[in-house]
Amino acid sequence: MLEASRSILQLLHVHVVAGIPEARDEQIIPIRHRDSGALLAVVAAVPYLRDRDVRQSVAGEGHERSITRLKAGIHQHYQEIATAVEPYLDQGVPILATGHL
Repeated sequence: MLEASRSILQLLHVHVVAGIPEARDEQIIPIRHRDSGALLAVVAAVPYLRDRDVRQSVAGEGHERSITRLKAGIHQHYQEIATAVEPYLDQGVPILATGHL
């Protein structure tokens, strides 16, 4: 539902990350000063990570193994986001990460 209003919200400078985009850097949102364009902060916006988004089903897989692979998929996604914000670490601005679990 969020994806449907994404283009309208962009006109209001509201960023929507409703699902995992193919390019992880689409989850990285630089916040800039309206007039000068100076970088003020960076937001790493992690959407709700659904099981199907971070783990492939394996036939015959037990519940415990399924949960272990889900946790590993979530961990991997956050690692990818951490890597995506690394270029901003030396810029002296706050880096805010949001996530839904």
